[in-house]
Amino acid sequence: MKRLVLILILLLIPIVIMGKTDTRTYTTIGQVALTITNFGVIGNGFRVYDQATGRPLPSCEYPKGSGIEHLYRAGLWVGAVDYEGDTLVTTGVSDASAASPAQEGFEFYPTDLQSDTVIERSILLTSPYYSPDAVSEQDFFANYGDDRKVIPHHTPLHLEINQYSYAWSYSYADDFVILQFVIKNNSPGDLDKVYVGMYAELVSASRKFWGDYFNSTTMFQHKRVYFDDTLRMMWEKNDGYDTLATQVIGIAALGFVRDGVELIDSLRRVFQWWSWRDMQGSISDVVRYQVLSADSSDPNVDEEYVIDHGYPDPICLLSIGDSSLYIPTGDSIIVTFAIVLGENYDHMLTNYSWAKRAYEAGFQFPAPPPSPVFRA
Repeated sequence: MKRLVLILILLLIPIVIMGKTDTRTYTTIGQVALTITNFGVIGNGFRVYDQATGRPLPSCEYPKGSGIEHLYRAGLWVGAVDYEGDTLVTTGVSDASAASPAQEGFEFYPTDLQSDTVIERSILLTSPYYSPDAVSEQDFFANYGDDRKVIPHHTPLHLEINQYSYAWSYSYADDFVILQFVIKNNSPGDLDKVYVGMYAELVSASRKFWGDYFNSTTMFQHKRVYFDDTLRMMWEKNDGYDTLATQVIGIAALGFVRDGVELIDSLRRVFQWWSWRDMQGSISDVVRYQVLSADSSDPNVDEEYVIDHGYPDPICLLSIGDSSLYIPTGDSIIVTFAIVLGENYDHMLTNYSWAKRAYEAGFQFPAPPPSPVFRA
């Protein structure tokens, strides 16, 4: 009940799509309309509105234009032992309801290089954003760090993040968006015992089914979450109460590269979850690091779990790392995730296989020829 009241209050607060330092945009290529920001938050918490129309902007809408959302918010967590021996964690997203850069729990901020912009590029010759440096039909690039602002209860790791998102319209590649993070160690010394996590509140629900007060309903009570270590994927589906939100969303770890070497299969991969608001506020870095570096995965929140234990309203974290993993000062690691959707579980698996192939092939697809230029 407290969650519903708080969200209802926040719904009355207008949230601007573009700010001076925090910029939000969303993918329009393909079937996934996913919000991307320049401060490390993926999705918009279902509370960002188009000021011109008053309509909600998509957080992770699939299929595009359907009004069916699948992601409240997601973002990076990075934990390590710094050069002074301190255990530190930078969280790009937390359980707090309001999301803006440079506050506790939302500890990334656009760098001077990035200013207040999300840069768009495209491989399409007909696009106004065409660039020979583009990877997909719609690239978004953002640059941010964790030491640009003083934040209460936050000691930075001195990270700089180059964030890339890639989207395509091809029939076999239009149901996923790939997120790639180049994580650079700008601290004076090495970072040891490194773990990187993708935090996400996955929730599939239809705006048409739940009505105008979408974000203040009991839709959060109907998500079921699972983990498949073979696929390196956490995924979610509605329990069936919402008869329109029948699709499935997954977040999979595709790659983890250091010094040009792919490490993803040799690193520990763990799925953790906790009840909403259990990790909000001034949670110590030691506690957050324990979550990132846990030895074993939590159980699935499936029907059997709910019957036996009640409904926990889970927040999920897929973490990757190892106690022997380190990032030398001045060096970087590259971590790649895919947000994959499908009309059902099998369809999601097919789309995941294409996302994995795309990553392994350096994002080179068998693309159709460009549209011809006509003159009359």
